[in-house]
This record gives sequence, C-alpha cells and structure tokens, in this order.
Amino acid sequence: MPRSRRLLSLPYPVGLTWHPKIYRARIAKMVESLEAEAARNRERTGASVVGVKAILACDPLHRPSYLARSPASRVHAATKAARKAFHEIYAAFVGAFREASERLRRGDRNASFPTGSFPPAYLSSPGSYPSPPALPPRS
Repeated sequence: MPRSRRLLSLPYPVGLTWHPKIYRARIAKMVESLEAEAARNRERTGASVVGVKAILACDPLHRPSYLARSPASRVHAATKAARKAFHEIYAAFVGAFREASERLRRGDRNASFPTGSFPPAYLSSPGSYPSPPALPPRS
C-alpha cells in the first residue's frame, strides 16, 4: 500500500499583469522558498524525498481500502474562536426568530423578525393554523 504524501501548493500569484521576466523571477523565488522550507522540514523530521521512481511506480487508479470519515462541520472557520462566535450569533438569531414567531402566533402583527429571516405566512386569526392532511386509511 502506498504511503501518503503531502503536496505543496503555491499561493495564487497576484502579479498577472507583470512583465513576463519579472513574473518568472518572482515565481522562481517562491519555488526556491518553498523548496528550502521543505528541506528544513525533512531535516527536522527525518523524512526523505520520495523520488521519481517511487512516484512512477504508483498506480494512478489506486483507491484506498479505507477512508477516514467524520461528520462535516456546520460552519467552516479559520479559527476556533470564529467558529464559536458564529455558533453564538446563530443561537441568538434562532432565539429571536422563535420569540417573534411565538408573538405572531399570539396575534401580534407587529412582531419583529430578525434581519435576513423569512417570517412564516400570517393567518387570519391566532391559533388558526391548518391541520396537516389526514393520512389515507390503510388497506
């Protein structure tokens, strides 16, 4: 079974309007910087370069026999603090929506819903929400 490998990705170059000579020089400098960082990491961890033969020996259609799976995050954030802030703000939003919805159910037509929400349709009198349709009898 092949070992896992980490690929480096270059940051997206912003100087697409630069003269080609300057652009190539800046890209070459970024590549040199990344290569030097990778060499320092290999030296620190004792890892080795895989090499061309090992890469060419890998089956490009290989499928792992097991994939580590975990539930998707409800929100993707750069930091734990940002994720926590989102959850707090969302909880406040849901609370405000539920409170306004309850006020509307009691007949308060001026119930204020949070910005960005879609209030439920207003029915003519409080408590006059339609019943769900009856299920057909079992045969």
